[in-house]
Amino acid sequence: MNTQVWIGIILPFLGTCLGAATVFVLKDRISNSVQRMLSGFAAGVMVAASFWSLLQRSTAIKDYLSMTMPYKLWKNMTQDLDKSCLTTHSWKKIEARL
Repeated sequence: MNTQVWIGIILPFLGTCLGAATVFVLKDRISNSVQRMLSGFAAGVMVAASFWSLLQRSTAIKDYLSMTMPYKLWKNMTQDLDKSCLTTHSWKKIEARL
């Protein structure tokens, strides 16, 4: 596997483990007000994650295709666009039917 893939897997895993470990280590030492503040922060993060990953898609423009990709990949794709199937005569026929 690619090194970047491993980093992308390991870093969130370690962050989650570290956060969970602090709960077990500090559970008796944290005051109620700090616990409530941290719970509120966690709830805000979950609401934001829910919106950006789930609800936003339902508000997208109908019949509009969007995608996310790394910038380097997008740059490579746009450089090769003139060799793409999207510029062929066959694609023009398909595009006319859309």
